[in-house]
Amino acid sequence: MYIDTVDALDYILEISKKDHPLHDGFHFINQEGLIDHVAQLIGVKIYNDINLHNVHGARHASAVLMSLNEGILMVGIVGYDYKPYLFVKGNIFELSK
Repeated sequence: MYIDTVDALDYILEISKKDHPLHDGFHFINQEGLIDHVAQLIGVKIYNDINLHNVHGARHASAVLMSLNEGILMVGIVGYDYKPYLFVKGNIFELSK
């Protein structure tokens, strides 16, 4: 399933609804654009020199820390405000809805 197809986007939107059993966790998309893991909960490395005071909760904090791990190109989430966010090497980018 490629992320640039309507089917993949529809699938992620559907399972991200609060009442769906797979809504919690992170969905992994590999470098080929394939969804290869769904609803994963992962532990992240804690960095003592990273300031998370301006982050909007646990999902944002986890995404910031995950984006710092080697081998992760970026992390994307839909925030509590239903806005999409991208995290790249600890930097947060708010996207248009």
